[in-house]
Amino acid sequence: MFMLRDKNNIRIATLVICAAMFLAFVTVGQSEESLKPYYNSEGRRDPFVPLVGVSQKDIVRRGVWNVLSVDDILLQGIVLNPDGIRSAVVNGEVIKEGEIIDQVLIKTVGENNIIVEINGRLHELKLYEDN
Repeated sequence: MFMLRDKNNIRIATLVICAAMFLAFVTVGQSEESLKPYYNSEGRRDPFVPLVGVSQKDIVRRGVWNVLSVDDILLQGIVLNPDGIRSAVVNGEVIKEGEIIDQVLIKTVGENNIIVEINGRLHELKLYEDN
């Protein structure tokens, strides 16, 4: 059993208690947003952009705001989240199944395709063609 007879033991116990109180105080003020992981590419290339065969027009397109037609959408990847929900990487943004951004609704996300609704019309986009 840890005894507090010695002055050094009392100092160590006080230090441990103060450190625990400080850590509890620091983490209480943090929002959930600040605790989310952040990825900094540090100038590395986007892994969803192939090294060859991509036009400059496809690389410049970012975001799904102001999408007017299916031609404005570039399906770049499909992600399976740890909770089992699939998401699509569309124009550089990760969008969950059922999420609406501006006029774009991601209805379903499959293994190789997504179904999007733009202005009330359904469109299927494939990540790659089946052989």
